[in-house]
Amino acid sequence: MTTFELIQAIVGTLSAIALVATLAAMAVQMMSDRNLREYQLFQHLAQEYTELLWRPAENPCLNKIWHPLDAQRIAELDGALDELADKQRWPVWAILDGDEHQCYRLTRAGLELFEQAHTGFYNGWVSDDQTWQKWENWMVDWKRTNTFVTYVLAENAPWFTNRFLKYFQQLPVPSDQHTPKRQQA
Repeated sequence: MTTFELIQAIVGTLSAIALVATLAAMAVQMMSDRNLREYQLFQHLAQEYTELLWRPAENPCLNKIWHPLDAQRIAELDGALDELADKQRWPVWAILDGDEHQCYRLTRAGLELFEQAHTGFYNGWVSDDQTWQKWENWMVDWKRTNTFVTYVLAENAPWFTNRFLKYFQQLPVPSDQHTPKRQQA
């Protein structure tokens, strides 16, 4: 082997090592960028969720979403869901009063945020199990305590992804919570 061939072999080996090192550095950078994007996404969603939760401080009637309805009102809303089965649009919305309309809208906004978080999780944008567990716990809490969730989901199902609806429906719910008859089937 001549000196020229030896230098050529060394340069070729060094080039290969440099290429591998460059690719490894790019992979590390890409992982770091992905983690940053995940963090930014869920920080943004968490900020929106926090702002949503503070709306009742500005408008106390919104706290009604956490108060159980009386049996007569439940019967009225469940009866309206029967009209939904008959293809009438927005039958629950039609019988709500002004404060209930605001509670319905707040509930819808919360569910939209949960759907966005679920989409991020489903698409693999969240690699941290603790972050996802926090969002899932919030969803379970809303499903457990928010008076309007079942009615909003029933009337707005076409505007949510089927994947999110299936996921949300399979979340646990305590046996002492009222479930509208339309969702019991």
